[in-house]
Amino acid sequence: MSSTDVSVKIWPRTFIITETAFQLSPHAKLSPFFLKKILPYVKEKSKRGIGKVSQKMWRHICVNKLQMSEEIGNFYFEYFLLLTSSPAERLQSIAHLGSANNLDKMTHFNQMTAGNEGDMRKIDIYAFMCYLFFQQFHKLSLKSSYSSATNEWPGGNSSHDLSASWGDNSMASRKVADEQSIVLFFIEKLGSLLEVLASHTSGYLSLKALSGLDFLFEGRVHESLEPIGDLAVRALGSGYNRESNTFTVSQFNQWLCGTLVVSPFGMQTSQSLGLKIPCPVPGIPVDSSVGGSSATIRSKIIVSTGNYIPRSVMLAHITKQTLAKTGALLQDNCIKLFRCTNSFIYLLDSVKSVHLLRCKNTTVVVGSVSTVLSVNECKNMRIIAACGKLSIQKTENSTFHILTNTNPLLLYENENLTLAPFNTWYASFTHHLTRAGLSLGVNFWNTVYCPIPEQKQSWNILKPDNFNLFAIPFAFPELQGVGNENSSAENVLKYLPGDYAKSWIARQSHLTNWRGVFDSITSEEQRLAVSEVVMNQFKHWLSSERLTTEIDSLALLTLGQMNESNPN
Repeated sequence: MSSTDVSVKIWPRTFIITETAFQLSPHAKLSPFFLKKILPYVKEKSKRGIGKVSQKMWRHICVNKLQMSEEIGNFYFEYFLLLTSSPAERLQSIAHLGSANNLDKMTHFNQMTAGNEGDMRKIDIYAFMCYLFFQQFHKLSLKSSYSSATNEWPGGNSSHDLSASWGDNSMASRKVADEQSIVLFFIEKLGSLLEVLASHTSGYLSLKALSGLDFLFEGRVHESLEPIGDLAVRALGSGYNRESNTFTVSQFNQWLCGTLVVSPFGMQTSQSLGLKIPCPVPGIPVDSSVGGSSATIRSKIIVSTGNYIPRSVMLAHITKQTLAKTGALLQDNCIKLFRCTNSFIYLLDSVKSVHLLRCKNTTVVVGSVSTVLSVNECKNMRIIAACGKLSIQKTENSTFHILTNTNPLLLYENENLTLAPFNTWYASFTHHLTRAGLSLGVNFWNTVYCPIPEQKQSWNILKPDNFNLFAIPFAFPELQGVGNENSSAENVLKYLPGDYAKSWIARQSHLTNWRGVFDSITSEEQRLAVSEVVMNQFKHWLSSERLTTEIDSLALLTLGQMNESNPN
């Protein structure tokens, strides 16, 4: 059945909201005027026809043609490579960096991309143009700005002076990144994007050029998803010429705009049509006391419907609870945590992306994130995660224990952030890392990229003397691998920077010596007195570190599980 018999629906991909365009005004040289010059140049210089562009050629275009800094150019290239490469390809690329220290890694990395290896790292030029064009989404509009009446999605009215190299400096009218605003953006700007893709073919779009749109869009006629080009070839009114196997820009633009809809699998649609799962503490009624206060009845998990992968999964209003999940709910899906407070959330699996919005006073542990871990408008957080890219904005008084193979990105309005090396382990962790395309041997946790100069003062490095390992208080039967405490410590220490490993080992040595002294006390009365002093100090430490709530919630969680296993 042809697509003319039924309705074709095309929508922006779900992941581009939080993964593709950062909330920064784009570099001035990423305007359509300059992007139109890139494809003709690549076509002229390519020996085997246009299609792929190497990192070496992209660096040349950035520095010598667009007068962009090499740092900015590498940032765009590396992030696009993260979004489009397979886990196996990412691991192969990371393997070149070996296990040197961070400074040596960065030196070797720059040499690698400048030499022959830079020619080996190639990306699809049409998809890359779409990616660069979409950076315009956060460009200041003097005519209008989108707003959110329900305050459910990220936005902002604050103004910042960005580095001049990033183009338009004012961010006073930043758009709200929801699905509807993205559809409106494409309806308004799609013509300019198509002109960029047709800039080297005299105004006609080839099927190869249209394949780049698959980075931004997906669509269907029936239930199965199809490439945009396949849908367009079978559709009437798309401007397709069978003799030349091309499309006219104006007709294709009109056809595609007429088929655009809000994603049926995105967060916005899922909130009204998705599967809603109540999220109480196991074994404890939703309205019962957890950590000294009531768990909100609004707590829930919302999952997008259908067999589409990745799914959108929202954890909303998790308040004063301990939540631990693994398995199909998380695996390879896009996760959003919204307004979670005073909670302890463990997401122990390999996921595609994680977006934290307006959370506070919460510990979040994520096994592995294949693309981006985005933290926006959060306060007093402790985040432990392995991720492809860490992005932080409008966040304060938070600590990040991170394993990442790329440079963390700090955007605007951050304050008092602390970065530290990854500090935990659990069964199947290495399997989840491999599934996400992440490597334990390379960690750029402390090599931060700050495109906004004043943000360089917003973060600091955790002192080795303040570093501790984090023990995950759960053992999932379905997770296979190393799971006992001693092995966890040994595995983490293998990949810690030297100063942190030495500091932790020294403190463990002091603890062992103290235990020896305590065991040497023969008087029962003295042992009880010392135990009381130690217990009081321990309780004081729990209170000062705000850990009492976590201990209490774990105790209730254990009690609830016991009640479930012994109903009589």
